[in-house]
Amino acid sequence: MAENTTSSADVEDEDFVASDGLLIFAGFIIIFMILQAIIGNTLTILSYIRDKHLRTTYNLYLINLAIADLTIAAVSMTVYLTYTLRKNTWVYGYHVCKVYLVLDFLACTVTVILMNVISYDRLMLLKQGAAYYVEQNSKKAIFKMCASWLIGFLLYGPAIIGWDHWTGEDVVEPDDCDVQFVNNTAYTTTTAVVEFFLPLTSLGVLNILVIIEIRKLRHNKVHTIQIASVQSHGSETIPNGSITKKEKAKQKSTKKNKSGQVPCNTCFCIFLNMGTLYNTDCCHIVL
Repeated sequence: MAENTTSSADVEDEDFVASDGLLIFAGFIIIFMILQAIIGNTLTILSYIRDKHLRTTYNLYLINLAIADLTIAAVSMTVYLTYTLRKNTWVYGYHVCKVYLVLDFLACTVTVILMNVISYDRLMLLKQGAAYYVEQNSKKAIFKMCASWLIGFLLYGPAIIGWDHWTGEDVVEPDDCDVQFVNNTAYTTTTAVVEFFLPLTSLGVLNILVIIEIRKLRHNKVHTIQIASVQSHGSETIPNGSITKKEKAKQKSTKKNKSGQVPCNTCFCIFLNMGTLYNTDCCHIVL
């Protein structure tokens, strides 16, 4: 009997040591991911601040997305890493837990909202064309950004801060850090629909519409090129073999394009980047 007890204890000890090793290995991977996210998003923010050519309406969305991602990496992932390595033991106290949870839920929610805002912005770019740069100004972008952060806070912030005070119950252990509404099915279901299912559906629809608009633009471009080709063949030369005015204008346009400059009225079709800062001073973009 004693031998069986000893054998069982040895097996448990071996399993426990293996779990610690796995935690350490996972910790190194998470630390690498945290550093990568912090460095990448910090460089994005610094690029926006230092280069005035990057301070465009579209890049405002990307900067806010970078700030949200930086918050997740620097706060959410870092604090949760220490919490996990301590075997899910919270040592930072009640109030720090509240601040951590608010920032964590806020940053994650804002990221989801901004992905939809950026997709909608790209759709408007394709639909409006050159008029996009008149319709979508910085004031509208700032309003959308403020609304995104406000909605993100209102969805979870008040509940995280005051749930235990409203209900008079504290369902979280003193050495743990979790939201007080974790066992409230009605609230968690509602927030799951608002934060996940609705944005996921919206994002899918928006990206499908973006693909449709791109296909339309490509079709119209091919059709325009075909018409221009037919017209040019019909008026290439005059009876004495000299070049027409239309052909001369075409040659001048070709020479300008060889310098690497792109006509400004076509630039809105070039940039459809969903996650990188770009310079919209398009007359100086080299293809």
